[in-house]
Amino acid sequence: MTRPFLALSILLAFAALTYSAPIETGAQKKFTPVEKIKRLDIYNQVLPVVMTTDQIKALLPSIEQAQEKERRLVKQEADEMKAMEDRLDKALAAAEKGEVPSRELQQDIHKLFRDFRMRRLALTIESTDEIVSLLRKNLDAGQMKAIANAITAAEIAPEKKPEDVTEEERIRGWVRIVLLDPMAYDLLVEMSRKS
Repeated sequence: MTRPFLALSILLAFAALTYSAPIETGAQKKFTPVEKIKRLDIYNQVLPVVMTTDQIKALLPSIEQAQEKERRLVKQEADEMKAMEDRLDKALAAAEKGEVPSRELQQDIHKLFRDFRMRRLALTIESTDEIVSLLRKNLDAGQMKAIANAITAAEIAPEKKPEDVTEEERIRGWVRIVLLDPMAYDLLVEMSRKS
């Protein structure tokens, strides 16, 4: 009965952590310790690929578009949750008086979160397809091998034996985990300016 409510709290906590913006102070950005760790992790994944400025710049528009689509999806999800707020308030008021939330409401919440998962999955697949295609077009075989070997098979497909995780799955996993991370775009922009 509490799965949808637990899912909501996890989703909101994750969103707060991943979408927090750097604290601006003048012209210099200050990052929280969590953001610093995330930036180091992204550097750890990207630097061994040894991408040139042109290679990075070729990826940036697609990563930016993926992030914009993600922002629109997050807004859509927030709007859908807001539309349910009156029902939630009534159910909470009734629950505080000892009434169990209705099965219909629980099913609607479950459906809402299932829809969220399906849309996010579709968006991730679409964005990953596009970026993998760009990587194959712009990077050489050695760079693609570095990407394929960057993250352990257990992180990409924990349900499989490491030897059963294909190179394609490893590359797609790297794109999903590294390049589609909310902090990756700004970091790659910085890298493209330094080279």
